[in-house]
Amino acid sequence: MNTKNILLLVALCASALVLAGQLVITPAQARFSSTSNLDGNTFVTTNLVAPSSLTASVSGHDVALSWSAGQNGTAYAVKGVANGTSSDCSSATFASIASTASTSYTDSNRFSPQGNYFCYQVQTTLGTWNSTTSNPTVAAQIGFFATSAQFTNGGTSGALDTGDQIVVNFNQAVNTATAPSGTDTVCPAYQGILLGSATTSGVCDTAVYRVGSFTKSTGSAPVSQSIAH
Repeated sequence: MNTKNILLLVALCASALVLAGQLVITPAQARFSSTSNLDGNTFVTTNLVAPSSLTASVSGHDVALSWSAGQNGTAYAVKGVANGTSSDCSSATFASIASTASTSYTDSNRFSPQGNYFCYQVQTTLGTWNSTTSNPTVAAQIGFFATSAQFTNGGTSGALDTGDQIVVNFNQAVNTATAPSGTDTVCPAYQGILLGSATTSGVCDTAVYRVGSFTKSTGSAPVSQSIAH
């Protein structure tokens, strides 16, 4: 091979290397013949809106709850917890009491300790899900108890005599059928004035002291009992 042929071969090899360096590589492309929707993979979001305007009304040994409807749920979870002498439910940890589809619920036999507070909360529910924000709470002072007592001296100061009066206010209406009767008597031999049961009318002893007559009133609102000699 002469020099001329060698130079031609070198030139051809160099050209081949240049062409190889300029090779363009294109990515592979997938081709779809058809498309379809998979309904099982569809995501649906539902916002459970909490109920509102929760109220509690104490009646006898029960507490009647009512509230305005929430949204997007099928039922309501009623929860509660004893809260001692505080009506502040902001830090309460609630436990389940009941589930209802109605916008009202009566918590039966919830009266002890009488005069203490019981906190309630209601949530909107859908299956195992529940509303997580703005769930209403309310505190109920449970049981039957005196809320105040007013003493009026209508006679001689420092003595129990005609005209003296005690007015006791209760947290709910009084059942006059079981209140002390009008034949109750005054026991002036003792320093204190206590209410006894209606079964010992007229008896003045160390166990039961009777006080005058009751002025009884009825109704759904809290009432006063006037005990006058």
